[in-house]
Amino acid sequence: RRMAVHDHSQDIYTFADTLVTPDHVQDKVYIRQHKTKNTPIVIDNGSWQCRSGWASQHKPCLRFRNVLARMRAKKGEGDYTVVGNDIANLETLHSSLRNQFDKNVVLNFTNQEVILDHIFSSMGLGNESCVHHPIVMTEPVCNPEYSRNTMSELLFEGYTVPAISYGIDGLYSLYHNQGGVVSDGLVVCSGYQTTHILPVLDGKLVASHVKRINIGGLHVSNYLQQLLQLRYPALQSLLTQSRVQEIIEHQCYISTDYQQDLLEGKWESCTVQLPYTEGMSVGSPSDLVEQEERDQQRRGRARQHLLRLSQRKREEKIRDL
Repeated sequence: RRMAVHDHSQDIYTFADTLVTPDHVQDKVYIRQHKTKNTPIVIDNGSWQCRSGWASQHKPCLRFRNVLARMRAKKGEGDYTVVGNDIANLETLHSSLRNQFDKNVVLNFTNQEVILDHIFSSMGLGNESCVHHPIVMTEPVCNPEYSRNTMSELLFEGYTVPAISYGIDGLYSLYHNQGGVVSDGLVVCSGYQTTHILPVLDGKLVASHVKRINIGGLHVSNYLQQLLQLRYPALQSLLTQSRVQEIIEHQCYISTDYQQDLLEGKWESCTVQLPYTEGMSVGSPSDLVEQEERDQQRRGRARQHLLRLSQRKREEKIRDL
């Protein structure tokens, strides 16, 4: 007799854990295609990801996490700053990552200048005395005047750009998807830290009726990460922000009728497999309690040892007097 064997590997989702590759300098492409032309540079300055490229191309040539980190150099050398894909260990440096945003508004222009330096250098303009290409840059809805003026001052005086055009990414997307002809529409622009509702009437944004909600992709991923870490406390170190983000992108969807989906429950179940870690065991809840007690005892002994050292040094100073 032959037995029917079901391949369960199709029901298991494994993390890609894609490693970032450092951005390479595209100086040869710039010299060959754009140096003698007036091609505008498009910069999508998002609070999660920055994308930049030439207006003549269909896709951005540069895409990276819009963060930077200060790295310690070897003894005798000065510290240095790395940006986006040049940060090899994003998860390890998660608490020390910095950006230029407060919510989705640019306020730290020192960090913004570092990001712009990285963009122009990677696109091949590192050896130029100035950026002689027009700039098209996205900005948040109803961007404060201070933020726009300071950004313009940075680009005009710091990089000597000839012209700047600002726009809203959600409206750019609407005009592109409608073939450049838009009468009326409603855009739901869900970003990394905020969500905006943009009404468009007769092809123009009605700014007085724009609504902002301080909920975005960051809050969704943080909430899911908390739920998973509470459900699997022994796997907290493995449930990183990037893996939770991968679950959201590949296993979640936006419901058009939330209550009906809850009643029907037609969504497919999926088993997520974490990478194997040598010498790691999940253990039972009682094992976790015992481990926590042992950790507390160890911390208590270390605290007592530090107190004895402090008391000994104090007595030595008194004797010296």
